[in-house]
Amino acid sequence: MSDSPFVSVIVPVYKAAATISRCIDSLTKQTYPNLEIIAVNDASPDNSLAILKQIASNTPTLRIVDKSQNEGVHAARLDGMKAARGRYLAFSDSDDWSEPDMIENLSKHCRKTQADIVIGGSYLVDAAGKKLGYKTKFKYQELAGPSAFEEFCNLRLGTAALWNKLIQRELALKFAEQDWGWRPDAVEDTLMLIGCLAEANKVVTIQEMLYNYVQHDNAATKSAGNALSFARILRAYASATEVYQDFEPPFKQLVDELYRRQLNMPVYHVYEASDLNSSKDLLEAAVKILAANRPSALYEMANIGIICPGSRNLHKSSLGKLLWAGKATLRSLWSRIR
Repeated sequence: MSDSPFVSVIVPVYKAAATISRCIDSLTKQTYPNLEIIAVNDASPDNSLAILKQIASNTPTLRIVDKSQNEGVHAARLDGMKAARGRYLAFSDSDDWSEPDMIENLSKHCRKTQADIVIGGSYLVDAAGKKLGYKTKFKYQELAGPSAFEEFCNLRLGTAALWNKLIQRELALKFAEQDWGWRPDAVEDTLMLIGCLAEANKVVTIQEMLYNYVQHDNAATKSAGNALSFARILRAYASATEVYQDFEPPFKQLVDELYRRQLNMPVYHVYEASDLNSSKDLLEAAVKILAANRPSALYEMANIGIICPGSRNLHKSSLGKLLWAGKATLRSLWSRIR
């Protein structure tokens, strides 16, 4: 419809009473007028809903979706997407905030290039709003779909999050509505973006810095602990091999590379096997699915370890194998010299 907004901004809200006003205020003050804001209250037990209703009483562009049951951030975003009327979707976390020209810049490049996805830069900030540096930063580039997917899987398109991206609505919905077989807390963005970027015709990255990502000590991966984070990312990898099993072999290999690189990040390293006992169900499900869809992944992790050339950090098991291989090589050379 001609009177529909060009962009809908989706904001999942849960226990956000202390931050939601700042977040919504940054969206209501956008320089781009043709947008709607959809805040999805995920059955938050605090007074987030009351705050949203107060803001909405004076803000015609703000719509509230009120969920009666908490289902997690992915389900909340999906409900917001279904309610959205915009041709394109943007996203924000409830504790972050946007620069005033975020939607204007994303929309401008989207209209100019007819891209399916536009990605902007973001700042890393503390809770008080002090900028600590760059979270993501890009040069301007237009990428064809396969090239964009390769860049994404090699971690060259910044963080695998939704909040610095503008995505064509039907494309986003197609992969947000996938049944992952579990509640993928903290790893849902990557699963959705795999499909979006694999199917996109054109992806554009822009130089403008548009979003402020708040660094918390209680971020999802930190509060969960490395063991649970490892179990979740392994379960997400298994889900990806299942949902995207029709990918052509080169794309499947890129998905392998994506999760191999993620698993190599220090936040997912586990040094005490007993720490994994509490995540037994997640791990068992992951292993069964990988065995059915991608058994080579189990071989690599068991026999080779998780090693990424681009990382300075090696998993403890990988480091041991590397040292063993190095010593074996030295012994072989020494025997020849003698």
